[in-house]
Amino acid sequence: MPLAWSLDKCKDKEVLESDEMWPATWAVIYTSMATGISEVTKRNVKELWIRYEMYALSGAPLISVPEKDGKRQQIKLSDLKRFIGLTTNVNNKTRSKLHKDLIRQLRSQAERNLAKQLNEER
Repeated sequence: MPLAWSLDKCKDKEVLESDEMWPATWAVIYTSMATGISEVTKRNVKELWIRYEMYALSGAPLISVPEKDGKRQQIKLSDLKRFIGLTTNVNNKTRSKLHKDLIRQLRSQAERNLAKQLNEER
């Protein structure tokens, strides 16, 4: 099923669709599949930020934004609030499902790292 989305309910729709903001907008839309949140609302925007932060802390950040010094940092809650009203057709994930997915990804990466070390020891 192709990813479908709408910014029609966003207050800053025109800004979010601008050339300057489009990379961030597309990133929030695209990563909704990983976060498992189909609609950004006032009630769940903090949970969405927590999910982005969990991925970042696991070493696999979903979204980062450039800073003035050229470095990148995790998206801020204030940035995500601009997307309140964004809707997508992704399947929602419970916290439990997201946690299981993240742990599975971390374990898989750890197993690959172990296999690499074992191959280097030969």
